[in-house]
Amino acid sequence: MFIIIINIQVIKNGILLVNLRYGNFFFHIPDFNDLNLASIGTEGEAAAFLSVLNSFSEKIFGSSIKYIKFQNFIFHFYKDISRSNLLFIIITDINSNPEELRLRLKKIASIFNEKFSSNLYQFNGNVGAFQNFGELLAEI
Repeated sequence: MFIIIINIQVIKNGILLVNLRYGNFFFHIPDFNDLNLASIGTEGEAAAFLSVLNSFSEKIFGSSIKYIKFQNFIFHFYKDISRSNLLFIIITDINSNPEELRLRLKKIASIFNEKFSSNLYQFNGNVGAFQNFGELLAEI
C-alpha cells in the first residue's frame, strides 16, 4: 500500500527536536494546505500540545496514544520509553494503516536513537544537532 507521509515530528519533553514536512500533496489530499500546525501557535507550541495530550493519556488511561484519526489525516504516535523517552509523530493521509505506521515509527525511533544517542544524553535545549535527520531518513 502506498502511504503518503505529510509530516514527521520528534519531541522530547514538549520540545520539538525534528519537524519534517514532505512535499506538496494538494492534488492528492485537498485539505493538505489547511494542515498547518503552526496556525495554532508556533510549531513548538503545537508539539508541546501533542506531547501534553499524550502525557494526559498516559496518566489518565495508562497508555500512550496510538493514533488520532481526523476526517482527512491520521496522527500516529509512538512513545519510545526504552531508551530516550521521545515522542515520535507521523501525520499521514487517511488511507494509511495504523499498524503498519507503528512499525515504521519504531524503525524511525531506532534510527534516531542510534544516530543521536550522545546528543540526547547531553541535550541542553539546542535542537540544531538534530536538523540533519531528514537527510538521514532520505538515504534509507
